[in-house]
Amino acid sequence: MKPPAATREEYIENYVDTWRILAGPVHFTDERFRERGGQVYDRCFYPVGTGRQLLGVLASGSRADALRGLRVPTLVIHGVIDPLVGISGGRRTAELVPNAELVEFDDMGHDCPAGIVPADRRRDRPPHLESWESRIMSSGPLSGIKIIELAGIGPGPFCAFMLADMGADIIKIDRADRVRGG
Repeated sequence: MKPPAATREEYIENYVDTWRILAGPVHFTDERFRERGGQVYDRCFYPVGTGRQLLGVLASGSRADALRGLRVPTLVIHGVIDPLVGISGGRRTAELVPNAELVEFDDMGHDCPAGIVPADRRRDRPPHLESWESRIMSSGPLSGIKIIELAGIGPGPFCAFMLADMGADIIKIDRADRVRGG
């Protein structure tokens, strides 16, 4: 790991370099990730959050029992060339969630860009999943989904930003004394 960036420009360069690896060679564009990196920095630059997120992941343990208990329509979308969470992680998640559907993309890394599902990969879906492809094709897989983001440190806002990048509507709720602005 690199030390935290000292400037906004350094943060954006590091962000682009990281996502060049994570997104994979097919769907990565310098412009897209440079813009997103600037937005992430402006929203909540909090370097300590990265370490806390990593510790949280390491300390959280297995989610297998919780996944087995889910009773909601579930679509697992996973990139075969994801260097952060291997395809076995996506397959195992789909295996554990009752009635989940797994969609794998050979050319996708740890990112879910809008428009990823080409017409030749479409097929009939169960009724509860009928509209997922149209959401991905139009404005992202989470188009029409509302997310309430309450976190005050880096990983929460960062995750919310990634969900927004996939089309979700983010409703940010924060304490008045934490709001930055001019």
